Amino acid sequence: MKTLYLKVMGILAISLVSLSNTAQDKSNFSCGNLTPDSRFVDYSDYLKNRKAEIDLIKQGVQQKSGDDSLFVIPVVFHILHEYGPENISDAQILDQMEILNRDYQKLNLDTASVVPAFNTLIGNPRLSFRLATIDPNGNCTNGIDRIYTQETNIGDDGAKMHNWPRSKYLNVWVVKNMENGVAGYAYYPSATISGFGAYIDGVIIRHNYIGSIGTSSVNNSRALTHEIGHYLSLPHVWGDNNDPGQACGDDGFQDTPATKGWNYCPTGATDICNPGIEENYQNYMEYSYCSSMFTQEQTAAMRAVLHLPTALRDNLWSEANLIATGVADGSTPQSCAPIADFYPSDDHLCSGETITLFDNSYNGTPTSWNWQIENGSPATSTDQHPMVTFSESGWHQVSLTVSNASGSDSKTITRSIFVEDDFSQITGVHADDLEDYDATNIYDFYPSSNHAEENTDLAFVVLNGGTVNVANWQLTDEASFSGDHALMLDAYRTNGGMKDYFLTPSYDLSLVKGGFFTFKYATASSTSAIEEMTETIKVYSSTNCGDTWIPRLTLAGTELYTGGQAGSDFYPTSDQWGVASIPINGSLTTNQVRFKIEFTSGDYANHVFIDDIAIEGTMSAASDEAVNVNLYPNPVDHINELTLDINSSSEQLLSVELFDITGKQLVKTSIKVSAGNQTIAMGGLMSGTTISNGIYLIVVKSGESRLLHQKVMVK
Repeated sequence: MKTLYLKVMGILAISLVSLSNTAQDKSNFSCGNLTPDSRFVDYSDYLKNRKAEIDLIKQGVQQKSGDDSLFVIPVVFHILHEYGPENISDAQILDQMEILNRDYQKLNLDTASVVPAFNTLIGNPRLSFRLATIDPNGNCTNGIDRIYTQETNIGDDGAKMHNWPRSKYLNVWVVKNMENGVAGYAYYPSATISGFGAYIDGVIIRHNYIGSIGTSSVNNSRALTHEIGHYLSLPHVWGDNNDPGQACGDDGFQDTPATKGWNYCPTGATDICNPGIEENYQNYMEYSYCSSMFTQEQTAAMRAVLHLPTALRDNLWSEANLIATGVADGSTPQSCAPIADFYPSDDHLCSGETITLFDNSYNGTPTSWNWQIENGSPATSTDQHPMVTFSESGWHQVSLTVSNASGSDSKTITRSIFVEDDFSQITGVHADDLEDYDATNIYDFYPSSNHAEENTDLAFVVLNGGTVNVANWQLTDEASFSGDHALMLDAYRTNGGMKDYFLTPSYDLSLVKGGFFTFKYATASSTSAIEEMTETIKVYSSTNCGDTWIPRLTLAGTELYTGGQAGSDFYPTSDQWGVASIPINGSLTTNQVRFKIEFTSGDYANHVFIDDIAIEGTMSAASDEAVNVNLYPNPVDHINELTLDINSSSEQLLSVELFDITGKQLVKTSIKVSAGNQTIAMGGLMSGTTISNGIYLIVVKSGESRLLHQKVMVK
């Protein structure tokens, strides 16, 4: 189960919709939780640490820290992304660095707009932020670490991946979304002295609050300035909470008067708390959308913090550390070798589709690209972003080698592109209790895909949410509804918000009448608190090779938790299963349909089980003469073991065709069936054809009506 990190005073989050110099009315947005989690911290210890920190800061403020030199702080940006707009450009990050250095060296031109009551109190923190050029292992870096992970959607402490030592770097994590909808948050040093704090110390912030270009804007560009203020121990000007406008408060500094806090930039009088005393609504530690200054005492406090050993802030700007991280004034700028990375515009295609392969290499700018594309047209390319057409079905491997004057790097994704067959894998009514498979021969289910850590043992599984994830859908014999096997997701150890899914085979449902797609499921919650039961199972369908997925069913709440509350690993008993059912009608009555079953985890998820996946209903031919055809068993050790089960309402002449995996026709024959039910051995229809191990397609037709269109495996 996901570790729940401490939420205390010092996780001071902001929800800044915009930060601008124009007066505009804004609503008050929700911010981070200020309640400590007693399972991980003694709140009294935190308060004691915070008081000691404040006392030391006060001493430093009184002494004005005794040093007017420029403090340099090495910075690393960890960009958590899913190859979407949240994967912001290097240029957007460099723009943010310029803004930080402008704001923290009093070089911002909008200080000229500070009102007379405070324009003589503007402080200059004299801090320089520089992207690291040497990583913790001594390797060349541009200070930008890109991480493909679904954690970008969650934006909490669990998303703080690849943390670099906080004694050497200021870690900034950039994500797509934040928990509770906030823009970002940071911890006071006193909240991160040891334990979990050492790994989650830094700033986490949404991508559209980084810099003033790209996905962000000038209005949002001061959010990181605000959060680094918290990182350097500054509270909001109204005090230790995230709710401006609620009650008059103070931040403890004499040159920031008592205020209720502002979530908009006022145009009239601001002496709300003390008549005649204007409030410092233009402070960076406000929510006013017109922030442009720190006061002199705030400045002295931040510099004092950098002299304290609390959370090792005093080592950041030491000469030895600046040399170790490659940001000392005399450091020679490095040109780093690139780290290869890429992604396809679409990784699930219909045959004959064309996609673009996008180079996403980082750390150094490539000057050459060498693509190797299995079964692609073209099969090789030196373009940065080649367009490629795929016609052959199945998985295709893609490799990219990138180079510049400093070196080269390669990346290979074995299962990069999946191309659908032109035909469905299963036709009509079908039941699968998962008993005929083992860990290596579930051939007709969509395998794990490219950017995840592949689960190559179980071809049923797909992508697992697309991230490095402890959970994987896999075949298990630890619980089942029928037989000995089911699919299991070990969600007891997933993070809240993680999505893990698998896809069914493609079905031909064009002749299914009054049918349903059904499966059995079982799960439980690790909590008894209803508000904490946030897991869902969602079912989607696609009729266009995964280009679009249509939601069909959502299971949540009491309907989902068939096992109720389970405090430890959940394994269902025979009476702890539910049934999901989706009618086969409308757009689903077509010849190529896949279903996606997706589990979204919460903080208190437990194991999830799926069994008995089926297409229920009746089959009818396009004519008035009804014929139902089934093929079994599947897979088989020899083609002679296959049997056609045919139920016809009248005498019929049927054609039977056998194709290999490339589409080459090996057998075409006709059989006459009488009214009623009969079984026909496939071995007798092979006419001496030699069938080796592999995957084949068997098609049965009545005239032009397709009755069966099914893949089989001969082991």
